Amino acid sequence: MESFYQYLPFEVDKVHYAVPMDYVAYIVSATDSYPYCIPPRRKVYIDCIMKIEQKLITVVELSAFSKHMLSDKESCQRPLILILGYQDSMLGVLADYIGPPVEFSKLNFEADVMGQHTFFNCGEEQSILFDVPQFYRELAMS
Repeated sequence: MESFYQYLPFEVDKVHYAVPMDYVAYIVSATDSYPYCIPPRRKVYIDCIMKIEQKLITVVELSAFSKHMLSDKESCQRPLILILGYQDSMLGVLADYIGPPVEFSKLNFEADVMGQHTFFNCGEEQSILFDVPQFYRELAMS
């Protein structure tokens, strides 16, 4: 029996990413109403803290996080929040676009020259593999 892999493509500042569906908890629209606050002493990449289902979720502006600074654009209001779950905690990533899930039977990954990102073809676009466990570790160390 052939196994399939599902990824959710998303975009931030015209940079294409794809995250394994196993980590996707919610997709929140800017029109959805959830309580949130902006901490007074926050790191530059933290947009806000929001509350969903009695859980506090840190929302990150990916383009302000050092490893993902691929463009010179400044932070702007993004219409979507991709809520990821890993080891019983949740984290939000602001996104400009989130596409429908894409399913693969075989994946071909390529590392960039500097070894910072892993790429693969997700649908019609070459996307950066969004490594959720690695991202959680990077946030914990920053």
